[in-house]
Amino acid sequence: MSTESDLHDILRKGEIIPDVISDFKPTVVVTAACAKGPINYGNEFEVSDMQFPPSVSWVSSEPGSPLHLLVMVDPDAPSRDHPKNRLYRHWAVANIKGDDIATATELTPYMPPAPPEGSGPHRYVLLLFRQPGDQPMTFDVPKERGKWNATAFKEEYGVVPVGANWFVSRRG
Repeated sequence: MSTESDLHDILRKGEIIPDVISDFKPTVVVTAACAKGPINYGNEFEVSDMQFPPSVSWVSSEPGSPLHLLVMVDPDAPSRDHPKNRLYRHWAVANIKGDDIATATELTPYMPPAPPEGSGPHRYVLLLFRQPGDQPMTFDVPKERGKWNATAFKEEYGVVPVGANWFVSRRG
């Protein structure tokens, strides 16, 4: 990925913008992988390949040492045609120092993809936000995982979307 414009175009083509989050200017390349290989902007994995959290990293050119928030959502729950649980939250970690997720505060424990049988392909999106300031934050994340609103969340907490990546999985 060479330019912010390329990243933006890829996110629009995959309908991450606007299905998952309102328009934003990506400034960070989010790289991710599972045991079967790299996650690369919409490539497909078997549900069984994603039973553990993917490894995720990024390089930030932002000044200082910003903290980050990473959220994995399914915008296609229970199906892309009828996403009544759009933005089902599968994982959320905050207060990440650098790109070391081991330093994070877990907000939502990882839940592997589990698309319903025959519901078609589901996009699983890793959204990366820069947190304001350089101090850890407390986030109030509802227990209910469905219908999470990324745009409202970013506005409430002042987090800034800086990057995203996603994979596709289906069952049956």
